[in-house]
Amino acid sequence: MNNLELCSSGVIERRLMRMERDQRLVEASYFVGWDLGQSEDPGAVTVVERAVFAERRDPATWQRRLTTRLALRHVERMPLGMPYPAMVEMVGAVVKA
Repeated sequence: MNNLELCSSGVIERRLMRMERDQRLVEASYFVGWDLGQSEDPGAVTVVERAVFAERRDPATWQRRLTTRLALRHVERMPLGMPYPAMVEMVGAVVKA
């Protein structure tokens, strides 16, 4: 059951602020996906962020609970018929950004 749906937006905002305050970022990684496409199927490039957060310590074990979040940070469709060298340049530009 998702409690956030049952609450007003003010309660959700306060809950999210409390959650962010109680957590700290442990690790962040980015993954780039590239679909070359085909003659009738456009290519695409995507970027996904994987962030691992440490929450409050478990009172019994004193270890921090870890939470992993995935976020889609970039999606871009390439035009049909785009040459592969141009696709490589486009993916390179996304990686550098």
